[in-house]
Amino acid sequence: MNSIASQGLSVSPATQIGFGRRAGFGLGDFGINIFWNMTNLFAMFFYTDVAGLPNFMAGLVIFGAMLWDAVTDPLVGLLADRTRTRLGRFRPYLFLGAIPLGLSFMFMFRTGNLELGALALYAFATQIIFRTFYTVVSVPYGSLSARMTKDPNERSALAVYRMVFATTAGILIAAFTRDGAAVLGGGDLKLGFERLAMVYAALGAAAVLACAVFTREPDIDQNEPSAALRDQARMMRQNSAFWIVFATTVIGGIGSTIAGKAMLYYLKYNLNAEHLFGVVMFSITLMVMF
Repeated sequence: MNSIASQGLSVSPATQIGFGRRAGFGLGDFGINIFWNMTNLFAMFFYTDVAGLPNFMAGLVIFGAMLWDAVTDPLVGLLADRTRTRLGRFRPYLFLGAIPLGLSFMFMFRTGNLELGALALYAFATQIIFRTFYTVVSVPYGSLSARMTKDPNERSALAVYRMVFATTAGILIAAFTRDGAAVLGGGDLKLGFERLAMVYAALGAAAVLACAVFTREPDIDQNEPSAALRDQARMMRQNSAFWIVFATTVIGGIGSTIAGKAMLYYLKYNLNAEHLFGVVMFSITLMVMF
């Protein structure tokens, strides 16, 4: 609040968000990033080196699931924008999606002893189901801070909490997953990943539910008009800032995805240092932060 005072601005107590709600909001991104970082960093490796899928099949599974994301993300965004409930516009999706998201994540790493063809179909189906529920949770969550407050300083504070909690989840996944799977499985990586996914699923779902419980949205005017799809498309086409953000997000996403998925393979097959993955990713995270 010091920055507000220094600028001669005043914010009424009603618009200020307390520590509990800020932390609750941050927990949402902690849970979401538990799911996302585990999938982004380890799903490909799990499919190829643990479950036994050939590289090209595993790549097709991941690529097909990403194409599905391109369809579901805008659809869920449109649906959330038109939602009117007593819980708000976006929080209902966190309540409804948290447990299915955790369950679908858990089954994604529970492949059993399927034959190759069945394994490929199972991997693709569980990826699609997981990413659908991930979208149901993550897209409304991404818009939640704008509903919680209109004050730019409060939104900035929420963004800081979100970043801290998300980074914590990323460090947790990168630093402990590989060794944690080995320990939980007693040397059996398939069993270890299955058990660790259960732990992460419970942790991630609980964090998302906590976010839904501890955050609040203002009352919705049931007569508030929603922009028509045609008008939204027109505004998007004419918004140069949107396209700049879109392009940088896509480029950054491609780079981070390639680096994240390739790092474990590089350490294992080029440097014979798979055990250093957690240290390397932790160091990269610190460099990005500071």
